[in-house]
Order: sequence, then C-alpha cells, then structure tokens
Amino acid sequence: MIMRVFKFILFLLVGLLSTHSSVFAQSANSLQETYEYQQLGDGSIAVTLQMDGRDALFVLSVSKETALFNETLPKEATPALPHTLVLGQSLYAHERIFPYTTRPLAFRTSKVVGILGLDMLRNVILTIDSKQHKLTFSSPYRPGFIKLSNRIRLLTEPEKEVKIPVSIDGKDYALPISLDFSSLLCLTPDDLQRVGKRDSCTIRIANTSIQTVSVRTNQPAHSYLGRDLLRHGLLSIDFTKSAVYFQSFDSSAPSYDASVEKQPIMTDGKVEEIGRTYFLNHIWDYTTHHQFAYKDSVPAVIDFWATWCVPCKRLSPLLSRLAEKYKGKIRFFKVNYVTEQQLSKDLGIEALPTLYIIPAKGLPQQMVGPKLEDVEPMIQKLLR
Repeated sequence: MIMRVFKFILFLLVGLLSTHSSVFAQSANSLQETYEYQQLGDGSIAVTLQMDGRDALFVLSVSKETALFNETLPKEATPALPHTLVLGQSLYAHERIFPYTTRPLAFRTSKVVGILGLDMLRNVILTIDSKQHKLTFSSPYRPGFIKLSNRIRLLTEPEKEVKIPVSIDGKDYALPISLDFSSLLCLTPDDLQRVGKRDSCTIRIANTSIQTVSVRTNQPAHSYLGRDLLRHGLLSIDFTKSAVYFQSFDSSAPSYDASVEKQPIMTDGKVEEIGRTYFLNHIWDYTTHHQFAYKDSVPAVIDFWATWCVPCKRLSPLLSRLAEKYKGKIRFFKVNYVTEQQLSKDLGIEALPTLYIIPAKGLPQQMVGPKLEDVEPMIQKLLR
C-alpha cells in the first residue's frame, strides 16, 4: 500500500516537472523589433509609421485609441476613407477606418499626423526605454532584458487604459498611466487627503521605490501616473496577458545590439510550428504585398490550433501522418492561435481548427472545422 502511494506521488511530481519544463521552454519570441523614437518639445513620444506607403509621425498613447488629426490630412480626405498603418512586422492595420480628431495645440508646430493608440498595441508587448529613446515590440513574451521578478499583474484588463497597481506611502492604488502629461503623480483632492501628504511621497512599483515624488493636484478628474515615471525605469506593458513590468535603470542596461536572425531549421515530413515572423519572411509578407504573393513554390498546409481545442487534438495525429506521406511534395506547419493572435487576426482566422491551405499557384483557402475524412482529399488537390 505504501509503495503504491509512493509511486502515485512520484507520478504526480514527474507530471508537474514536465509541465513546468514545457512552460519555460517556450521562452523565445517569434517577434522582437526595436525602434528609436522622437521626444517632442512637450516631452511626448513620437514614432514613425508607414501610412498608406508613406512615412508618418504618430504620438504614442496608452490611454487613447488610434486617431488621425484633421489638420494634417488632404482636403479630399473624409472619415470614411480607410488607411493602412504599418510598423515593421510589429504593427499592422490594413485599410482600416480611423476616427478623426482635432490636433492638440502642443503638436501644432510638429509633423505629427495622429495618435498611435491602444487598439494597435493589443497583440504585442510594448517596452519603453526613455534613457535610450527606444520602443521595443515583442510577441508572445517580454524582451529578454526585462526580468520576470519585475512583473505586476493588472487588476483589470487594459481595454481603454492601463491601470498600474502602485503603493503610495504604503497605501495601495491602481492608477492609469497617461503619456499625455508630464507629472509623475497627479492626485484628486480625495486621493491626496487619503495619502495625507501635500509635499512629497514615496511610490513603489513592483520592486522599484521612487523617493520624494512631488504630488500634483490641479483638480484632475481622476488620479494618474504621468510620463515622468519613464525617467525612473523601463516600462513594459503586456496587453495580451494583462501585466506590466517596471524595471529600475539601476538594473543591468538592456542590449540592443543588432544580431543576425537565425534561419529556422525546418524538417521535411513533419508539422513544424511557426509564428508571424516566419510567415511574413517565408510565406507571404502581407504588410508590403496586400495581394497574396507566395514566397515558395511548394504547396503548404497551415494548421491553426490551440491547446484547449478538442477537435484540434483529434486532427493533429492525422496531419502528422500526412506530413510524412507527402514528404517533399507539401509543407505542413502549425500556428498556435493563442500566442499568435496578431497573425490569426490578420489572416481572418475566427474558428478552430482551421486549415490554411496554400497551393503552389493561386489563392489560399480555409477549411474551418474540417471532418477528418475530408482533409486528405482536399490536400490531394494541391498536387493536381
């Protein structure tokens, strides 16, 4: 009896360890790009995107939606006119209709054409380095130079604003961060009274304490953290997992040294896992070619799946057998729908499982929720 209990406990421990290892094995980002940003006269952060094929300067906001300034658009432009916004492989919106708004006075003398807002950032992790004036966009994980120990779980999902849990003189708050204002801390009269100080205080975010912070009131509608927070450390916002990282500049400095991207090693006859970066580099770069332009000459089948999808688990063994059977004739890939939400959204994948089938010539097709007996006949059509 004791031996049976011991074996059962050992079995559980092995299972837990294997699960633990599998979680931490997925540490490589499929996307990580870093761009220098401009600091405008008022301190705002501005970055250059491609809008309709031309360079356009946008001011960064994590408390507003993407919008275009009326004053900077051609006279013939209307709010119903769609636009395409692109930033490398990180941000992409194809022929979307963005709201128009009046340009703030602070930007009248600059070339800023609009606001880069939350809606464009929801599928990436944004990291702001104010010391080196750099923005890093990564997926599905934080950059390697951000330590996991500096993570803070958000109390609410960052739908319209990012509320960061902070401690002010030992009292807990969840304050939205606004890059529109410079003051590090601005409190409403009620919150100021709760803190009990009117000159300065100590703020603690994750593992970082900021001493003698001046408190501004100015009768704001709500309390907030301002842009000056960025002078004290790296801020990384994970919109996909509702988390924030704040890392003091006293920690080791991040390295942005350019490195040659390793070419992925693909094994013919197997279903290889890929992400958005591989798709753009080796299958179809839809950020530069809006019409489908296949980069390969061999037909391909891409399986969009998720761990919680039971039909996906039934389909997986069949695809593995077909990959071996059609080795050298058809390439087989799989994409994790959860970690590759941007790619799934860009390709219009809305249900699982979905097979994205690419012929050697012609346009791709989707098989949504395919029956197992229908998969091979469809794939055989690729060889005709």
